[in-house]
Amino acid sequence: MQDILTAAIKSGNKCFTMNSLSHYLSEMGDILPHLQKIKVDTIEDGFSNQVYKLSWFNAPRVVVRVPALPEDAFLLNRQVEQKVWRYAAEQMLTPALLWANDEGVVASEYIAAPSLSWQVQHPDEDVIRLAQQLARLHRAPLVNKDYEVYGVIRHYLQQIRHHLPSHSHELNREVDYLQQAFSQLPMMQIERNKVLCHNDLNPKNILMDARHCWLIDWEVAAVGDPAFDLAVLARSHNLTSVQIDLLLQSYGLDHDIVAHRRDVNVLMLAYGLREMAWLLLKHLVTPKDLEALECYYAFKSDPSLNPVVDIERQRWH
Repeated sequence: MQDILTAAIKSGNKCFTMNSLSHYLSEMGDILPHLQKIKVDTIEDGFSNQVYKLSWFNAPRVVVRVPALPEDAFLLNRQVEQKVWRYAAEQMLTPALLWANDEGVVASEYIAAPSLSWQVQHPDEDVIRLAQQLARLHRAPLVNKDYEVYGVIRHYLQQIRHHLPSHSHELNREVDYLQQAFSQLPMMQIERNKVLCHNDLNPKNILMDARHCWLIDWEVAAVGDPAFDLAVLARSHNLTSVQIDLLLQSYGLDHDIVAHRRDVNVLMLAYGLREMAWLLLKHLVTPKDLEALECYYAFKSDPSLNPVVDIERQRWH
């Protein structure tokens, strides 16, 4: 396989060798051409894992993801992820999963549609499309993994303290900042039926063009509160207040919209705090990768993303 690869890999802070990639490609069998040269390019949109685009015959064909996160620290289950992925692909919700191994390395169909920007501003018709896709996902069969955002945040904070270097006063202050915010975070009990949720439908996990909307990255898919998926969409996709109501109505929550909106507002705060804890933990488990820490501070400094101001406001009202 090595002699038919031509690499264009920009590794940045991610230490990954051509030999390692060749090892995985040699296991993929019939999904790759045997004699045609394969061009390899890094996909830079995300930084959780190492992701590569494989092209041959002058066209992109396959995306390969090599996991870079410890499963225990981030509560990942690769078997559940692949099960959900295969079901979602059958329902045309996500690109086809072409190959996977026990280590969580996966190869999937390349989709030409672009991912979205963190600054995305959706027209109303796209909000409706997102809501309809999410409603389809939430009708999927359940899996043997639960997801409760407050427990996830608590776990991340525990893992942060476990990996925290004692001499880093700056990072210790950030942990205290997150712990204080968590202690003030309004929490709610789930009083509705749990469903299969994606749990991370931020703009980078959506591929959208004029014809189709694909959901990608199923690492944290699990059974949980459907309102959390709606909250992630509302917060990370910069929806206006009117568009959040449209999202809920298009999803099918056209009764008692005030109560549903209240739940989503509370869970939007939990989503923001989860993201901040995730970014700080990502930096601590991969300290040479400074991008996560830079994103943490960027998230913290953005009042539209950092939930602490809203947590304080709700605390005093």
